Amino acid sequence: MPPLPLDTSSVVAAYLAASLAIGVAVKDKAASLKGFLVAHRSMRDWMLAFTFGATYFSSVVMIVGSSWAYAWGPLSLVIPLANIAIGALLAFIVVGERVNKLGRMLDALTIPELVARLHGDKGLQRLLRYHGLYRATTIPRYSGWRGSSGA
Repeated sequence: MPPLPLDTSSVVAAYLAASLAIGVAVKDKAASLKGFLVAHRSMRDWMLAFTFGATYFSSVVMIVGSSWAYAWGPLSLVIPLANIAIGALLAFIVVGERVNKLGRMLDALTIPELVARLHGDKGLQRLLRYHGLYRATTIPRYSGWRGSSGA
């Protein structure tokens, strides 16, 4: 993969610096890991749905959607936007409350932790964690390559 241009690198560095500064400034508001990850389980379902939608939008539409728009035109963004509107809504209607209750019952903070506690297998938790890390590092590479090729 070719190195990032200076402009992109400076934007990424500024983003990381701002994220770190905000984290240091507000670190005392979350006294525990549970407070940081799930807000002491005080967030309502609709807030979780918006958080999920924003995260999904930033990861899928901004990374993969930009290559789709480059290759097939801006109208192709209707697919991921509809996926956010319909898919996120259905996910929270169908499984959101059940996953939330199960997470409370098993005292799990992340999905890999929930699956591992549900099945009693720590190896499964490691597998899911590394799979997420693998996808987080390979999808942006593929989408950048796909978007720059124009195919």
